[in-house]
Amino acid sequence: MPIQDCLSGRDRGRKGARGHGLRGCGAGRMPDAADLHLAMLAVLAGQPRTGLATIQALATRMYAGAPLPPSLQAWRTARGWHRPRIQYPPEQERLMTATTHDHGPDAASPPARRDFLALTAAGAAAVGAGAIAWPLVDSMNPSGDVLAMSTIEVDLAPVELGQGIIVLWRGQPVFIRHRTEDEIKLARETVVADLRDPATDSARVKPGHEQWLVVSAICTHLGCVPGGSRSNQPRGEFGGWFCPCHGSQYDTAGRIRKGPAPLNLPLVTYAFLTDRKIIIG
Repeated sequence: MPIQDCLSGRDRGRKGARGHGLRGCGAGRMPDAADLHLAMLAVLAGQPRTGLATIQALATRMYAGAPLPPSLQAWRTARGWHRPRIQYPPEQERLMTATTHDHGPDAASPPARRDFLALTAAGAAAVGAGAIAWPLVDSMNPSGDVLAMSTIEVDLAPVELGQGIIVLWRGQPVFIRHRTEDEIKLARETVVADLRDPATDSARVKPGHEQWLVVSAICTHLGCVPGGSRSNQPRGEFGGWFCPCHGSQYDTAGRIRKGPAPLNLPLVTYAFLTDRKIIIG
């Protein structure tokens, strides 16, 4: 018997393809698991339209939620395709159906509501994560006493003309020199092109406060602290600072002039609060 005859309901009870006994496929009966096997055989036997029609009917029942024959339902459940439908009381079912479909053309569709809920949940999760993470991040900020040490104010009034002092900023020494007119003139007349680390004097001081030089007190050779801040300390050939460890000499602008140091004394960040007070940091 041709396979399509059984699938269409003709020749009930006759032997089917390859001698398999077939149940009657009578009109009005939906196909079951045995019919699915025959439909696959029909596709392989060169009768795709007949087989695919039966497969489509089975798929329609499967995904539309219609009851399936017991044999096919067991086959579907064994493969993890079974999703039991939640049974609600009739009154609640009616209310849910009315809420979903009876709000008119302006009502939001179920996908739109799902998107809204997903975005709301994502936003709430982001806010919650931020609320949890902020205390951890804030704990990593420096404490109040550390912040207080990050800047220092220095009163320049006690520093006489031609004198220098050393202050500590962030645990490191800083030179502050009150330069004389001769020291300023000497620094400006230096040929910049001849310097190991070229820099003009004006680039190392604040405009309007050329008499004050504020630089790091750490030698750029091996990290020593050069002498010259006190009047009784040697200042080298150029009137600035002299490092006795290896003989590095700096001029009155803190520029390296002689010795093994490769760079000028580093500049530090500072600003004038008044003509006689600065803040470093």
